[in-house]
Amino acid sequence: RIIPCSLRTREHHIIGRLDTDENGNLYFKKGPLILSMEEGSICYFDELNVMEADALIRVDEALDHRKEINVEGQTFRAKEGWWCVASINPLDRLHLGTKMLPAQIISRFPVKLQLTYPDISTEYNIVKLHVPEIAHYSSQMIELIKAIQFMRTTDLPYIPTIRESIALAKLLVAKIKPYDAVKMVLLEVYAQWGETVIRQATELIESKIGKLEVFG
Repeated sequence: RIIPCSLRTREHHIIGRLDTDENGNLYFKKGPLILSMEEGSICYFDELNVMEADALIRVDEALDHRKEINVEGQTFRAKEGWWCVASINPLDRLHLGTKMLPAQIISRFPVKLQLTYPDISTEYNIVKLHVPEIAHYSSQMIELIKAIQFMRTTDLPYIPTIRESIALAKLLVAKIKPYDAVKMVLLEVYAQWGETVIRQATELIESKIGKLEVFG
């Protein structure tokens, strides 16, 4: 069970809520957390540190030694083998809305892994999985990935992700000129911050691949 979290994720989104059946009778409609507990399946919280406090309290309740949740006079217990995984975003300027998790929540996840962007070769292979035809433009794509990875080390107000790498690949195989592809995917996003930021981003890219007008 995958539970996508957002700034609007509340308690009822994960444990369920009262609903009415076709005869107008009230019943408790189970949410994804309780369903995963009863199935004994993996429950994955995507971006746990953006959800609201009332929902986090329920996560904490489910993960204590009793492995149960009490709601509407009912107790729901986790089946043997149930376990929980969560991802969180950094507490930085690029991930607005993220919150520092309480210590008791952090302690419920004793094993932690830090995930960063992959190296150039791995990122290229990920792109190729989504756009196999990019193999015909491998040298151009690798140079663009180098530029993208460099942009991620800067203080630009927006940092391109692997989504942008995939978008560039799709445009290249569609025979869009590299200059136009770079402009649409990597530069136009900075228009909201003004010409100075666009120029800064352009200079960063060109420091890695040369003048855009002649690239490719």
